Amino acid sequence: MALDNGTTIGMVTAIYFGVGIIFSINPFCVNDKALCRVAIITTIVCCWLLWLLCFMSQMHPMANPEPQPINPSEHSGSSSSSTH
Repeated sequence: MALDNGTTIGMVTAIYFGVGIIFSINPFCVNDKALCRVAIITTIVCCWLLWLLCFMSQMHPMANPEPQPINPSEHSGSSSSSTH
């Protein structure tokens, strides 16, 4: 079962959003909860943005490599040499 790109982006965004909310409600840092919340949200946003940019770059690649035929005479590995 293949998902279209919009559904995939929506589902993964919801997962990142859920993880960010769960970790932000009860931060594991004890001393400074506000700083810990900012660090958690910043980490989640950066990871989501990295995933989104990588996913979108694979949706529409800018470079389309074309295979080149290999000439067997150039890549044979043996060279003909004359004997003296």
